[in-house]
Amino acid sequence: MQFAVIAECLEDSETMVHTVCMINGNTVMDNIEYDVRGRPCEIILQDNAVFIPEQAYKRFPNAVAIEAATGVPIHSSVTGKIIGHIIVSNLSPVAKDGDPTELLKVFASRVGAEMERIKAEKKLSERSKENEFYRFTMENLRDAVFWVGEDGYIWKANSKASELSGYSSSELLNMHVFELNKTVHKGNWKEVWTRLKKEKKVLIEAVLQDKSGVVKEVEITQNYIEFESKAYTCSIVRDIRQRKLEEELLRTISERTAGLTGEDYFKELTKYITATFNVRYSMVVECTSDNHTKLRTISYIDRQQVKENVEYDIEGTPCENVMKGKE
Repeated sequence: MQFAVIAECLEDSETMVHTVCMINGNTVMDNIEYDVRGRPCEIILQDNAVFIPEQAYKRFPNAVAIEAATGVPIHSSVTGKIIGHIIVSNLSPVAKDGDPTELLKVFASRVGAEMERIKAEKKLSERSKENEFYRFTMENLRDAVFWVGEDGYIWKANSKASELSGYSSSELLNMHVFELNKTVHKGNWKEVWTRLKKEKKVLIEAVLQDKSGVVKEVEITQNYIEFESKAYTCSIVRDIRQRKLEEELLRTISERTAGLTGEDYFKELTKYITATFNVRYSMVVECTSDNHTKLRTISYIDRQQVKENVEYDIEGTPCENVMKGKE
């Protein structure tokens, strides 16, 4: 036989297959996808062994120029379902007493087992890549993540958790939550866990003390999960000190400028910003050109002194970056 093909059924089609090996004489051909309709393959995939010693092209319109064809289905070694076929063919007739289908069935059995092995290996590789992606994502999150057991002990934490707490990953393992979170202790942990188990997701503000003793205000999102009959919380911890500072600054500014409007409001606001950040200059400006390259101060403070407003070009100044949307 001149041609030999091992093909596998496509999962989303009843008539399409793709070759996993295709030989023409002694030459290995590129693999292809093709429709089995109008070919001997169509009969084979209906779970039939086929032996046609001559004139195959007359029975199968798409078997152009093929005289002889022999093939058998390939069954899954796991499910028994047809997953492909083996077919050999020739451009000239073959002897009618030379039916090789029994031999092909032996080959098909081995091929079916190998196809299932390759498929299982591929799934395992894909699962491994998924796990690696999840691990990479967790390690590169900008939020600290702690996985904590029902007993309150940490059994896993990402790199951001180490950065926030000051403890290495190995040090965090088997530390109890109350060693970091100063709003909980062994005495009330059961109560904390009971609430989480009931509500499934709990958002709280807490105080975290890092390894050096620095106290940090944090926001914790606790997520209740169960895996292999064990319960855990996946806790996402965010440092909210900056947010608290901004909230307090906004509150204070609002109180100090509550009765002011217009220029008086801008002057008082700018004075307060200068004092809060302990800087010499502070200004509030507005654009005076359509292309946003010229600015005019609405309020301009130098050492708590109100200066006359000026108009200036932003080129070469920090304002140039700010007007581009950069901090």
